[in-house]
Amino acid sequence: MDKSREGDQKNNNPYSNVELKPMATGDTEYSAMDDPDMQCGIGGCRPKCLQFFAKMPVFIGVYCFSGLSTSVLAMFVTSQITTLERHFGLNSSQSGFLMSCNDIGFLTMTLFVTYSARRVHIPRALCLSAAVYGLGGLVCALAYVFDPYKTDRLYQTNAQTDNTSTDRQVTLCGYEELSIIPYNENGSTVSKTSPDCNGGQSISLRPGVSTDYTFWAVTFIAIGMLLQGIAKSPRYPYIATFVDDNVKKTKTAMYLGIVMGIGIFGPAIAFVSGGLFNTIYVTLQDVPIGIRDSRWIGAWWLGFVIYGVIGIVLAIPLFFFPRRMKPKTKLDEDLKPSGTGMKHYRGMAKAILRLFKNPIYVCVVSAGSLSLMVISGTIAYSPKYLETQYTLPTWKANVLLGVIQVSGASIGTVVGGLLTSKLKLCPVTCIKLVIGLKTVAVLLSGTLYFVGCPNPNIVGYNFKLNPQINSTGTGNDTLCEKTCDCLSDSYFPVCGSDNRNYYSPCVAGCTREQNQTFVNCLCTSSQNSTVEAGLCEPDCGMLIPYLVLSFAGALIETMTIMPGLIFQIRSVSEKDKAFAMGMSSFFNTLIGWLPGPVIMGRLIDTVCEVWNTSCDRDGSCALYDIVNFRFRFIIFRFSMGVLAILIFSLAYFKSRNKTDWSTEERTEMILNHPEGEKLMTESKQARRECIDP
Repeated sequence: MDKSREGDQKNNNPYSNVELKPMATGDTEYSAMDDPDMQCGIGGCRPKCLQFFAKMPVFIGVYCFSGLSTSVLAMFVTSQITTLERHFGLNSSQSGFLMSCNDIGFLTMTLFVTYSARRVHIPRALCLSAAVYGLGGLVCALAYVFDPYKTDRLYQTNAQTDNTSTDRQVTLCGYEELSIIPYNENGSTVSKTSPDCNGGQSISLRPGVSTDYTFWAVTFIAIGMLLQGIAKSPRYPYIATFVDDNVKKTKTAMYLGIVMGIGIFGPAIAFVSGGLFNTIYVTLQDVPIGIRDSRWIGAWWLGFVIYGVIGIVLAIPLFFFPRRMKPKTKLDEDLKPSGTGMKHYRGMAKAILRLFKNPIYVCVVSAGSLSLMVISGTIAYSPKYLETQYTLPTWKANVLLGVIQVSGASIGTVVGGLLTSKLKLCPVTCIKLVIGLKTVAVLLSGTLYFVGCPNPNIVGYNFKLNPQINSTGTGNDTLCEKTCDCLSDSYFPVCGSDNRNYYSPCVAGCTREQNQTFVNCLCTSSQNSTVEAGLCEPDCGMLIPYLVLSFAGALIETMTIMPGLIFQIRSVSEKDKAFAMGMSSFFNTLIGWLPGPVIMGRLIDTVCEVWNTSCDRDGSCALYDIVNFRFRFIIFRFSMGVLAILIFSLAYFKSRNKTDWSTEERTEMILNHPEGEKLMTESKQARRECIDP
């Protein structure tokens, strides 16, 4: 056997190095300079100096920056869920709906967009997509711009006390509305009253409680997320189609692996920067409260503005890339959807029917959708999970997720792409790798249940404390229980210097706030103790094991992305490839990305113990049962993961004897080559060798 044949069989693609014979007119030699569709520029402005950039590596490099910016923007809202809930008084079901608006917008457009993939100028379509994505981010920020309460709802000090004061007196048990209670001029405490309500309207404007503006805030964010979803619809199928049509099949996985690997760093950047923005107060002003204070609201809107502008700017270079980077062939015309109007959409209906008749494709899409349901729900509420399980401030939870878990996912995506490309894995081997890695990832997710903390003991809620009150000289140990008279709906957790949690400064019996600390707290276990805002950090020591297991699980789970994608692409005919990816995106969104946050949000709401409410207005959850939270969070991941593995296994059994994988470069390579019959024979042999015995 000659050397070229040996090399071709080694690659499982015996004609991968054969030159594609382009379409030509008469005796004129075909070149890129004869075809505007292969030239960089716009209209009649296509200077020779720009043609250097008409290469796939350059396009991938430029697209990676644009894709990264949109990936950051897509995930940024997830890093701000707790902040948005606290700002506008949303529960987890409502915040889950906001995240799902992205997917609703995606579903409205994806099938129509992807079926026309080969009829549009893909680089320019991707440019428009990125620009609209950035615009969606700016629309989300309008929820803050038009908020009439943004300066006085979040921390009420201007109307009640001097901002420059660092030492303020408060009533015994007088912190029930999370703001300073007025005093008589002689310093005596005023009588305790219920929250002032006017026709059901809350006057206190406590963080976490909804107002009459909440509806409009949700509307702005929902519209912005819908725009992002519409803009997202062409990204995945268009970039995959453009790459696969313009490079050798053996290099598709490498280029797509780079794109997805770089893009998946977007969530890492989103979480880290989201954490940093949460260290800045929402009004960008200095305020006399700390980050752990339950009244603290981070500058969530700042990220939408910054990344929205960056997304629009980075979209511009994509507009000038050529329509294609390989000569036009007869097959390009054959693969382009034919007809217009109703005839065009009848062709789309036939394509849908062909895909539904492909059992391998149906199985792999179904299993992938279930996996994405788990991933979307988990990613959406991972910051909240870390905050509640390990009593972390919002900014710290976001930074840890960005550095540890999302970085693991980024590395796993790149490794999976390189592994698939370098080893030239055939489709059946790809699905076996997916099943093995998924099994390990699901088992790791189950172990996360055992690395959580117990519910905190909170004096005044689930823990009873009978301190000896001797600072007043009365010896009356019932003073805190009977005289305090704290409102039960005024949850404002504080941590005492005795390392105990208290339901509020009121329950701790504090009489003065000094430099963000409540002092002279008569009802603590130690005489005249102090307390600080926020629950005490638990000493269960499970945060590091959780982060290690999460990193490993994310890395292994995302290593399945590229082999799963290659298996899916090769399971359909060349003609249906682009639309198959669009259909996959549609069902991944409909079954996976869309319901995931909503289901997880509903599950999380069921374990809420204390709600932020005022004047019959609902709000966000203030305290969770973290043991039940952990159980629901993990069991959802584990059960859906097991079901996905079973369906992937069914896809494997269906594919064991399949021989018509779409692994050819181009049909013309065989038809136009002098030894076409010989190459076809070798192609069939290579495909047989790719099948498991």
